[in-house]
Amino acid sequence: YSSAASDVYKRQSSRGLNLSEIDDWNNLDRLKEEFSAIGFYLSAHPLDEYVAALDELGVKSITENRSKNVEGNIKIARILTAVAERTSQRGNKYAFIRLSDNTGVFEATVFNDLLSAHKINFMPGSAIVINAVVVMEWQTYRMTIQSLEHLKQWVIVVRLNKTQKKQGLITNARIFSNFRSGSL
Repeated sequence: YSSAASDVYKRQSSRGLNLSEIDDWNNLDRLKEEFSAIGFYLSAHPLDEYVAALDELGVKSITENRSKNVEGNIKIARILTAVAERTSQRGNKYAFIRLSDNTGVFEATVFNDLLSAHKINFMPGSAIVINAVVVMEWQTYRMTIQSLEHLKQWVIVVRLNKTQKKQGLITNARIFSNFRSGSL
């Protein structure tokens, strides 16, 4: 360092920095900013809060599906990180979307009908559940999205349906029990 630069550094460090107090970001905002700054999630993943629910509901990671060479219809939950829309020679829109889970990043294709119907859902940062068709072509895992839902809403609906089915089974069992005992 030159002596002038050294003098400036000494004056700055002796005064300290005047930083104003601000509220800390919530976890989701922190992760969005982290992804924006470095292009991937480093400290955590937005799906981490859903791990227990996804396990309970049987949703597997893309890495797990790939390792088992799963082809055909699959259900996966992911964070949408990028959308690249294209137009075919016939004028039909389609898009390649980049998706992320806590095991990696991959791409999928979505065609015009679904893209048009769910345009608002194809926003970077969206947590979604996807029904897709997967095929293996020339050692490449190709995925075409058939339908999608918001993850948080999907988890609530599926859990509610499971609860209602359990309650329905209990009610049916009580009715059957009352019928057998002659109290009906």
